[in-house]
Amino acid sequence: MRKQTGFRIILLSVFVFIGYGVLYANTDNEQKSVNETNEATVTLNIVANSASSYSIVYGAAGGTVAKNNATQLVAAIKSITGCTLTTKTDATTATTYEIILGPTNTRADCAEMNTSLGSFGYRIAVSGKKLVITATDANHMVVALKRFETAILKSSTLAGTGFLNFSNTNDQYADFSQTQATLRSIISNGYSYTLSQTLVCSCPKDGTIYVAQGAGTDATYFYFCNRTSGDTSSRVYKYKMDGTYVSKTAAFAGNHSNDLTVDTKNGRVLIVNGTGAPTKLTPINTKTMAVGSDITIGRGVGALAYCPERDAYAGSQGGSCVFYMGADLSYSSDKNYSRNNTTEGTSAYTAQGMGCDVDYVYFPMSGSSNNAIVAYDWKGNYKKTFFLSIGTESESLFEINGVYYVNFYSSGDGARLYRINITLSYTSGV
Repeated sequence: MRKQTGFRIILLSVFVFIGYGVLYANTDNEQKSVNETNEATVTLNIVANSASSYSIVYGAAGGTVAKNNATQLVAAIKSITGCTLTTKTDATTATTYEIILGPTNTRADCAEMNTSLGSFGYRIAVSGKKLVITATDANHMVVALKRFETAILKSSTLAGTGFLNFSNTNDQYADFSQTQATLRSIISNGYSYTLSQTLVCSCPKDGTIYVAQGAGTDATYFYFCNRTSGDTSSRVYKYKMDGTYVSKTAAFAGNHSNDLTVDTKNGRVLIVNGTGAPTKLTPINTKTMAVGSDITIGRGVGALAYCPERDAYAGSQGGSCVFYMGADLSYSSDKNYSRNNTTEGTSAYTAQGMGCDVDYVYFPMSGSSNNAIVAYDWKGNYKKTFFLSIGTESESLFEINGVYYVNFYSSGDGARLYRINITLSYTSGV
């Protein structure tokens, strides 16, 4: 049991559906309010009769990000109560009535509450006559502040014109199983964000096999499929996730090898033959790297993604559609949906492979100067288009433990795998 700070930390299943909208297994819904101690109820009258004695204190070490959080929280509170709170840094002398924003805040109340945090989470809780809002990092501070808006400021019993009350019965907390700085949380919760990318692994030219195609992971290794320029031969390469080469398959006839996905349930990589043999998949044993006999499916496919949480596949062909198949790869036309490049804003982009997480499927698309990532849900509904400021040709995408990777073709020299870096920013939205 971690140290408690006026409330109990409870381990939560990712399949609990309380909070924001219900998704398949959305860890955003691990957010709770609780008061399971024997302490007397303490109520903070943060705004009363349209006035406040409270100021918002942010950590000077947090720089412009921390200052923005304070400024935006002032705006959020004013939009509901009509009262404008002042802001100051933790370099100032502490006063009785403060809203303390972490995680870099040096106020003792914040430092103590930080000790109760897990790897990914936040706390919004009463500490004496102060309110502390803190989190594991800057990204999860955004999650915390949006939670404060949703659970407190939008509650007609806790906030409204001229008043804002918070008691220890309203304490909010979350301990997530993985980071919430994800594409799926941006789509689901409307977070403001910026994207960047970092090179994490290279799978270079191997003789005449140098054209990068699909990539994926089983959470222990990366797998890359490269081919010859004439589609005469392909290989799958296995790397540790620190970029260390491990092994490769024998050369095999994989046609264009448009994409790959890692079926972790059955311990195999599936190579989409695509152009030349659109209904064929070539399986690779992830342990032995042996090439198996081709699998024929009931529909042409050029891109494929396996979701272990759903034990299901998403597929596409030519970038014009998205369809869904069960664990046995059986195809049904009633689960085939058309894509609309105009709606997506991707008319000038080229369709490549695809990837998924538990809530959405993603299509990396290459443009002349940047790349797009188009998101659909598992019912064929378009959700959002993201853009990456990198001009190299993207080939495929995958996600593991809340982290997204895009594989690119380094012209004439194999694959370059990049991690997508997601930075959330707080914008008041009440």
